[in-house]
Parts: sequence; structure tokens; C-alpha cells
Amino acid sequence: MSRSFLTLTVTDQVPGELLRGRQTMRSLASFIMRGRAQAAAFAFFATAAPFCFLLGGAGVALVMLRKGATDGLVVALWALLPAAAWAWSGQPLAVLSLLLLVPMALCLRLTASWPWTLAAMVLSGVAVGGYVASAFAPQVDEIVSLFYQLYGARLDALLAADSELTQSGLHAFILTSFIRSVVCLAVFSALLALFLARAWQAALYNPGGLRGEMHSLRIPPVAACLLLAAGILVNPGEGPLSAALQPVFLAPLLVSGTALVHMLSRKAGKLATTCLVLYYALLPVSYPGILVLSCLDSFVNFRARLWSRVSG
Repeated sequence: MSRSFLTLTVTDQVPGELLRGRQTMRSLASFIMRGRAQAAAFAFFATAAPFCFLLGGAGVALVMLRKGATDGLVVALWALLPAAAWAWSGQPLAVLSLLLLVPMALCLRLTASWPWTLAAMVLSGVAVGGYVASAFAPQVDEIVSLFYQLYGARLDALLAADSELTQSGLHAFILTSFIRSVVCLAVFSALLALFLARAWQAALYNPGGLRGEMHSLRIPPVAACLLLAAGILVNPGEGPLSAALQPVFLAPLLVSGTALVHMLSRKAGKLATTCLVLYYALLPVSYPGILVLSCLDSFVNFRARLWSRVSG
């Protein structure tokens, strides 16, 4: 079989797979919006299924965005049942994500403003981060033991190579890294669930509406400066609480910077998808630059300067 035939076959199949994926997502959203019972069932079983709590959260957020706080909170309670069971078994991510998601969805429903929604995320994130820091700090020995099970040889080599690194210092570093990772996962899981819910809402009731919202998402200058300063001043090495709060303060700037990159990628035309793939692949090492870009955009407003050229 020739390479050209394989290339043609894959190229022809990709749009079909994407179309079927979009239709599946739209069908899920339509099922959720049929009624409270369907929405509650979807949220319950999606949250109960392993690694699917993000879909359950998106169902909760969709109901809250479309039908309001009363229906949304009822559905959220059904999602909370399996989430609490996961937390009881030692997997608290679903509960933490849900506690962040509900205030954000309610704020977006009331204000229709993403900056205010991200502000609600910061406020609820401070509370969730404080809980994570206080809950996991006493379990430092268990956390360190887990890391030694996974990376024991590397950690011993690190201690041997650095004469200034002590066992207690290594324990503190492992603890703060673990807490920061948990909060990061909770924050961005909640954000992804809310974006998915908004995408479902747009697909059902306002096609193309989410793109305009994301392209115009911009943090006010004063808020951007405060968030960046808080993220810099809160040093994760100072303790569990600092490690838990830093991702909360920096997440809104990262979201705003990502929205700006999405808008600018439209200028690339057919290469837009490639540019976005490269962006997300390099994000783990390039995010400091994205934070600075987001802060600059708050003052310079690149969107207003470039929107006409990009949209054209």
C-alpha cells in the first residue's frame, strides 16, 4: 500500500472523526438539557466513572448556566455524592474541582463576564487551597513515602549529589510540590469543565458565541498587576499554603493569555491548528512568558489593536 494512499485515507477520515466527536458532545448536551432527572443522572454517573468527573462537572455547569442556581445546585448535589465517595477512597480531585466550579458557573450565569468569573475562581480557590494545605500537610510522611516508592533511586542520587540538600529540605520540597500539583489539577479541571459547559451551551443555543467570548477575554490592568504580584510574592518554597495559593493567583492570567493566543492564531489561517498544538506542547516551559504577555495585554489591549486585521 502506497504512502500517498495512506496519507489520503487518514486525511479523509480526520474530518469525519471530528464531526462525529462534535455530534457526540452535542448529543450529550441535549440529553442533559431534557430535564432535571436526566441532568442529575448524567452528573452522577459521569462523576462516578473513573477519570470522567470533568464531564460530570460540565453537566452541572451547563444546567446552572442555562437554568439557574436552583436546578444547578440540585444537579451539583447528585454529582457530589460520587465525588465524596472518591474523596473518601483517597481521590479528592472531583470534590475540589466541583467546589471551584459551582461558584464560577453561578458567577458566569449572573454576570456573563469571564473576568468576574475568574475573580470568583480566585476567591473560591483561596478557600480550597487553604483546605488542601491544611489537609495534606499532616500527611507529609505518607506523601514522601509515596514519592520514594515512585522515584526512590533518583531522590537518593539527588541527596548524594547536592551536599546542601538535607533530608528535611527534600521532604518539604516534595510536600509543597505535591500540594501545588493537586491545586493546579483542581483549578484547571474546574476551568476546563466550565469551558466545556459554555461550549455545549453555545452549540445548542448560540453557535459561535464561545469563540467571541474567549477572544475578548481580558483581565483589567489593576487586577492583572495584583494577580501577578501575588503569584510572584507567594513563594511555593515558603510552605504548603504558599504552594497551594500560587496556582490560584496565576491561573486567570494564564487563561487570558491563552485566549489571546487563540485569537492571534486565526491569523495563521490553515496553520492555526498547528500553532495551537505547538502552543500547548510548549506551555509547561513557556507559561512565564504567557503570564507576562497577558499582563501586557491588560494595559496595551492587543485585541483592540489587532482584532480588525485578524478577523479580516
